[in-house]
Amino acid sequence: MSACAAGELCAQYITKQDALPSYASYFHPLRYESTKMLAKIEELQVDGQL
Repeated sequence: MSACAAGELCAQYITKQDALPSYASYFHPLRYESTKMLAKIEELQVDGQL
């Protein structure tokens, strides 16, 4: 389900577009170093299904 979003981000990177969508930070590898992002992840209640 995330393939479309990842594809869009890759296409924007390859075409060197400056403006990224608001959800781009959720895909960045450094999200696991952000205390704000880690707090959001901890709040999620998921059962492993997409």
